[in-house]
Amino acid sequence: IKEKRKKHWNHPLLGYDIDPENKSRLVVNSAESKTVKAIFKMFLDEGTLANTLRELKANKIEPRKQTARPKEKSYRGEWSRSSLHNLLRNPTYIGLREINKKYKEKDQEELKPWHRYQVVKASWPPIIDEVTFKRVQKQLDATQATERSRRSGAEARNYPLTGIVFCKYCDKRLFGMAATGSTQAYRYYGHKVEEGQVVSCIAKRHSADEVEEIVIHHLM
Repeated sequence: IKEKRKKHWNHPLLGYDIDPENKSRLVVNSAESKTVKAIFKMFLDEGTLANTLRELKANKIEPRKQTARPKEKSYRGEWSRSSLHNLLRNPTYIGLREINKKYKEKDQEELKPWHRYQVVKASWPPIIDEVTFKRVQKQLDATQATERSRRSGAEARNYPLTGIVFCKYCDKRLFGMAATGSTQAYRYYGHKVEEGQVVSCIAKRHSADEVEEIVIHHLM
């Protein structure tokens, strides 16, 4: 069985456009590529995602608008921690392609060969040089390690807005919760569900960092 390696791009990344003659290939968008380079440099200068987000807003640097996803911040021309993090982590920018990305967090030894996650050389040119990319990954790892350490202490389960904020989609009260991924813990506000009940709201979780950031900004 041969692995299907071609992927048709529906939502190309900031800095690239879809090749009109080959939907599985990207071509560099010269104007946006300068923005991507500026973002990588900005993160190295600022040191954290939070500081970089503030600088992006101050400099009016917007993400590529995802018109098909109205619930995302990018639809409103705004960055989120996750969208910035995903951009900085994306090997597409150094001319690499991820294969079977949905299986990335799985135990690769338990997967069939054609399902295993791989990173291979892509057909499009890079925007970011490998040295810069590696420096950014190292800085991201350092900031995440600091964040994990902070959250493992007393602040790990601190949800100042629990029970006093409401979901904008179903108008139900939200409570602080946590989920653990393969590399880090995630704080979020969700619907309190009794045993046997099912959450019918279209929004299952709200990022704790984003909710708290919005409230703090409003208060200030």
